[in-house]
Amino acid sequence: MTSLPTYVSENKFTSAGALIGVAVCFAVGFAGWPYQMAITAMTNPEGPGFIALILGILIGILVGKLMCRLGCRGGRNVMWFAVAAGALALVVGHVQAYVAFRQGILQTDFETDGEREFVLEQYGFFDYINWRVESGWVTTSTELKGPNKGKVTTTEYKGANVYFLWLGEAFLILAPAAFIALYLGRQTRCQKCHKQMWSRQLGTVQPVDPRVLKAAEHAGDLQTLLYPQQVSARGDSRMVYILYSCPACGQSAYVSGDLRWTEGNKLMSQTLLDRAILPPETLTQLTTRLAVFAEVDATRRSVAQPAAWSPSPPPLNAPMLPPAPPAPIMPKPRDRAPWE
Repeated sequence: MTSLPTYVSENKFTSAGALIGVAVCFAVGFAGWPYQMAITAMTNPEGPGFIALILGILIGILVGKLMCRLGCRGGRNVMWFAVAAGALALVVGHVQAYVAFRQGILQTDFETDGEREFVLEQYGFFDYINWRVESGWVTTSTELKGPNKGKVTTTEYKGANVYFLWLGEAFLILAPAAFIALYLGRQTRCQKCHKQMWSRQLGTVQPVDPRVLKAAEHAGDLQTLLYPQQVSARGDSRMVYILYSCPACGQSAYVSGDLRWTEGNKLMSQTLLDRAILPPETLTQLTTRLAVFAEVDATRRSVAQPAAWSPSPPPLNAPMLPPAPPAPIMPKPRDRAPWE
């Protein structure tokens, strides 16, 4: 039994990856500043929720793409950094609102500068948060159709409702960021240039004995997993090999082996060989063997399936039949006049 290196993915994390993640979080997290400015300027009550959803999608894409491109792989790792970046964007958004609040105080006319300084001292960041919860928001909406068309409805959000709004905002940002980053982090990437790898089916060995292959996977017998033997018994159990190759450098190649079978109307699959890095000579042998299996299987199918019937032309020396006589032409009856 021999062991092969496999694709470094989920549970591999280094200090360099942590530093990359922190840098990406701070870079992406400051997107909360223009986000807060945008939702403050909006008058439509549904607008801030839509902008928050767009921000969450962008954070997931940016964190996922940047961290994977810089060499930090692993779905859960990338996901948690995306969540951290989204949380930082929320904090930065509140800081921007606090800065705008203080700017409003500075632009307000006071009788003396001492009064302005006194008011500024009364409102620190957490004092501003408490004031925001107590004062809340007032939104207005206008009915566009129906019997109440043109009616203006005013809704006030204060106290606990403000916290519920903030929780909804956090969900709209963090949920898409986490799911998108998790998806991007789980993609198979080249270990040299860190670009996403392309996958294609390399070949199939059918039928196989699933018990032998599962025992080989449990024992780490790569020889049996790479070169399974066909069995004479009828069955649909097959070993499907998938090749991952880099479209940029073309040097790294991973091979996965999936055991597939059918239960009723359901197609079942179990990965027994997960993205193993094969030496070039081993990959060549495997490709050649799978090509032979494909050719033999195609020959067996063509022999087992009867050829489709097609009418054959008559032989060249067959006697020609005389042409049929033309049909008699019947005279057209003459139209009679009414007095005949």
